[in-house]
Amino acid sequence: MEYHEIWKGIENFPNYQISNLGNIKNTKTGRIIKQQNNGTGYKVVSLRINGKLKRSYVHRLVAIAFCKKESGKNHVDHINCIRDDNRSDNLRWCTPKENCNFPQTRINASKSLKIAMNREDVKRRHAKS
Repeated sequence: MEYHEIWKGIENFPNYQISNLGNIKNTKTGRIIKQQNNGTGYKVVSLRINGKLKRSYVHRLVAIAFCKKESGKNHVDHINCIRDDNRSDNLRWCTPKENCNFPQTRINASKSLKIAMNREDVKRRHAKS
């Protein structure tokens, strides 16, 4: 399936645009901004505003720009459960309960918890050395 990339301005960040495919570019330079993994599979990006860097989740920026938001639904869900698939047609606004009740979300949350616990265990081992 081929996708047509659509660009929109990012709310509160006048020098940047975001696409429906999850790409972000600086409108002054035209460069695509590098995204990083936050350690649990979500993509984050650091955008500059008034000389300061602000870190934001890419999926939230895409949802704000492209997905219709319903009252009371403040969380963004990846429909296919792939945390770095930030295409607008893969995102939906939901409530925390809707997000947690999705079976694959429970599996992913469990994996994230195990990753975090392993990191803490490694930190403790290194501190003892």
